[in-house]
Amino acid sequence: MDLFNRLASIDTLLLGWEKVRGNAGGPGADGVTIERFAQDLLPWMETFPEELREGRYHPHPLLQVRMARPGKKDRLLSIPTVRDRVVQSAANQLIVPILEKEFADESWGYRRGRSTQMALAEVARLRDEGFRWVVDADISAFFDEVDHPALFARLARYLPDPRLLALIRLWVAGVVKTVEGVYRRIERGIPQGSPISPVLANLYLDDFDEAILDENLRLVRFADDFLILCRDREQAEDALALTSETLDALDLRLNQAKTRITHFDEGFRFLGVNFLREQLSPANPAARGLQAPAPGYAFRGAGRRLEPLAPEPAPVEEMAVLEIESAIVSVDEATPPLLRTLYLNEQGLSLSREGQRLLVGHRDQVLLEVPIHTLNQVVVNGNASLTTGALRLCQENHIGVGFLRMNGECWGMLEAFDGHAVELRLAQYRRTEDAEFRLATARAMVVAKIANSRLLLNRYLRRHPLPEAEFRLAELLDLGHRAESATGLEMLRGFEGAAARVYFGAFQDWLGEPWGFTGRQRQPPPDPVNALLSYGYAVLFNNLHHLIRLRGLDPHLGFLHAARDGHPALVSDLMEEFRSLVVDAVVLHLLFAGQVGTEDFSPDGEEGAGWRMSEAFKKKFIHALEAKLNSRLAHPSGGVLDYRRILRHQVHALARAIEGAEPGYRGFTPK
Repeated sequence: MDLFNRLASIDTLLLGWEKVRGNAGGPGADGVTIERFAQDLLPWMETFPEELREGRYHPHPLLQVRMARPGKKDRLLSIPTVRDRVVQSAANQLIVPILEKEFADESWGYRRGRSTQMALAEVARLRDEGFRWVVDADISAFFDEVDHPALFARLARYLPDPRLLALIRLWVAGVVKTVEGVYRRIERGIPQGSPISPVLANLYLDDFDEAILDENLRLVRFADDFLILCRDREQAEDALALTSETLDALDLRLNQAKTRITHFDEGFRFLGVNFLREQLSPANPAARGLQAPAPGYAFRGAGRRLEPLAPEPAPVEEMAVLEIESAIVSVDEATPPLLRTLYLNEQGLSLSREGQRLLVGHRDQVLLEVPIHTLNQVVVNGNASLTTGALRLCQENHIGVGFLRMNGECWGMLEAFDGHAVELRLAQYRRTEDAEFRLATARAMVVAKIANSRLLLNRYLRRHPLPEAEFRLAELLDLGHRAESATGLEMLRGFEGAAARVYFGAFQDWLGEPWGFTGRQRQPPPDPVNALLSYGYAVLFNNLHHLIRLRGLDPHLGFLHAARDGHPALVSDLMEEFRSLVVDAVVLHLLFAGQVGTEDFSPDGEEGAGWRMSEAFKKKFIHALEAKLNSRLAHPSGGVLDYRRILRHQVHALARAIEGAEPGYRGFTPK
């Protein structure tokens, strides 16, 4: 089905209605409120699709309203009627996913999963990386000056549907009823206040983004408000000249009175926040809205983003999660985790879609309704039925879906044909053929893994002594040093294997009977301890796989692990540094604290098929893993991050090394 006919479907129009109803807002030029429109929704839905297909639909005039802005000139908004907002919002459901793939990461405004806070954090990150000269630019009356032919030429590149393009043209070049009561046609510009306008604005400025980024400049753009951050004044002057030249080509102009080259030591204002040296403060503390970093937020880490400050890790029993049967999803919106996860553990659950919500059901009963915007990933453990509607909603919203077998083995991930970051992937492929880069990267991963294994072992040996404890620690230290000087991958893997035998040898001595642990064995797990480790590693695997895909790297091509069909080698690579810090730490804590017993496990069916956890304990284990992933620790760069954000930091650090933006990859070890 083409885009226009998809727009004319009741399902798509209902999505548009849900969006408009959720946003509330006032009536348009016809005076019809959302409440009044809702009364006639069903008969309208019966007749409107045919009206749209037959070309009988024409937008109502836009209603111009004045929006006061503290300390600034009033802004004029052009508001469509409720009916037209519904149709535009429905169109957004179709065109935004297509256009989003084309937009640069440096564009932060009016995009799902991005915010003013994130743009401010990116400015602070670049400042801390040494980009302290700033082109503080302002486009003169951007929304009023967008050239319609140029806009639609760009739109036609990605939407080869003449009927849909014609419809969008009706919305953009419509009639507006001004605040003076005069009707006039829009000959130029994009009407601020229309649901379709934000994505069109980002599309129009995408060529500008690409021109700036092609010169390897650092850009932070939020709609028409942007900064270019540079290392010295000369680079800033060149960037300003390029900016003026590029905007001229778009038939846009810089506001010379508001455009300047400045420095963090001199200070500047961006998105309602004053930047001065290392300090940030709201330009107008009394103004409403998200302007400055709010209480409970802080900049963290190198490559840092503005993230919510997490509370001290709560005991497992007190974690802020909503649990119905085996469906678990974090709901603490005051301090949300980086990857909010819905776990489907109970066998026979179903996952379906209703509008912008996922419904978890069992037989004919709905157990849980989850708004899609509250999720980042879904983990399906065992047998569950997922409708195509649910899967499509997840893919449209970049929600990762991972599938685990009952023993914890990850057997598949659902991926969309997103196709983003192609240049990064090409660079990744070239780097895997670069023997020197590959060895250096793998070496950094193994050295960090051995150091972190030694750290965890040392921590537990102090409380649970073993014979020859000092010898074990010294042996790991020596293997770490030898890994640092490894001259080949096989030699490096040999040191890694030797370190694992020393490390898990301590586990064997600690646990012994009744657990029957004789060493690390993967699938099937021959004892309850291995079952815990395998399941925990699968949860860690899913988190990393999702973060790697979001960054645009190919999860199947790594540096330490050899490439083979069906194995996401890069995920295994990046897991190595975190196995002991996240999963092994949780497993040892549960075992030594007596929070798990042999009665929580049973043989998995046939002889030799391994062991599995009880459903009740699996929930408890997931809670413990989530608590660990959301716990915070000092980062070597000076910030405080939870483990998921550290995982993301490492993924981004590897991407920067692959692109040549950093001299090499550095493994993570706690301060």
